[in-house]
Amino acid sequence: MAAEGADGETLREIKEALHISDFDKPAMRKVYKDLAASLISEPESAKLRLANAFFYDEGRVYTKENFMSTIRDHYNAEIINRDFSPPDAPGAVNAWVAEQTEGKIKEVIDDIKPEQVAFLLNALYFRSDWADGFAEEATRFSAFTCSDGTVAEAAMMQRDGNLLTAEVDGFVAVNLAFADSVFSLTAIRPKDFIPDDTASLKKINSNLLEKLDAAMGQGRVMLRLPKTELKFGESLIPNLKSMGVKNAFSKPSADFSSLGTAAVGNLYIDLLRHDAVLVIDERGAEGAAVTTVGIGATSMPPEISFDVPYTIVLRHAETGVVLFLGQVNQLGNPVVAE
Repeated sequence: MAAEGADGETLREIKEALHISDFDKPAMRKVYKDLAASLISEPESAKLRLANAFFYDEGRVYTKENFMSTIRDHYNAEIINRDFSPPDAPGAVNAWVAEQTEGKIKEVIDDIKPEQVAFLLNALYFRSDWADGFAEEATRFSAFTCSDGTVAEAAMMQRDGNLLTAEVDGFVAVNLAFADSVFSLTAIRPKDFIPDDTASLKKINSNLLEKLDAAMGQGRVMLRLPKTELKFGESLIPNLKSMGVKNAFSKPSADFSSLGTAAVGNLYIDLLRHDAVLVIDERGAEGAAVTTVGIGATSMPPEISFDVPYTIVLRHAETGVVLFLGQVNQLGNPVVAE
């Protein structure tokens, strides 16, 4: 949406960072609209919400109708005109986010500064049942070693079954399917955990993921995976600056002439925020029927336990698009040594 409002060097930097330098704006709109349609047209077993919004104060910014109609029609963005002066103005932004994330995220801004004239927001909410769930009675609190080597107590789900697993370049991965095989979650951990090992984390990239996918094989495994609720919510400005998008955040040189003009000064991006929620628990299409209790030692399958820092990659099966990428470094409550 920012690219739609941009021109000149500002637009060039945004497109280059998104690897769409060869796309003109109409082509960009079509790719986004087609992809969004494929992601959200899913069965009832999965709930994926991609939401965009443009909050603006018409007393502070004069928007162009073409920009407004474009983000509304092609990006399904909610257009909300709101006086930013009253003390309750931030509440409107926060209420929108709370609604889009089923109340999982309730607040994204504390106030609205006098120089802020508009906000672009994107929210992602995901919830789906496992194809084969975890039995709630099998969940146990057990030790989780955090990235700094300290030990915490986390709720660990358990299941015994045939799963896709792989071991490549010192990493172990398990692939879990969601109902109807529309989405899948891959959990990746180092085979041998070393506290504060930032070097190994940098190895978890698209190349490693491709190797793990190619090496996946099915077999019986005792899986132990933490029950978690993961949240992300922060400004994307530092990330985009590191990717080469700098002009857009410059007060004097940003070019958002396709968006409109400010009542005072030049338009530039002051806030670009992304919020996401991912809940991982026992619920599954067949969760209540799955049991991991009563397995004798002689029949115990190989165990893969995610009781150390791990990475999760949640993908859309048809397109391969990564919807959620997270590094879990600490969980639960610290264990107090006696």
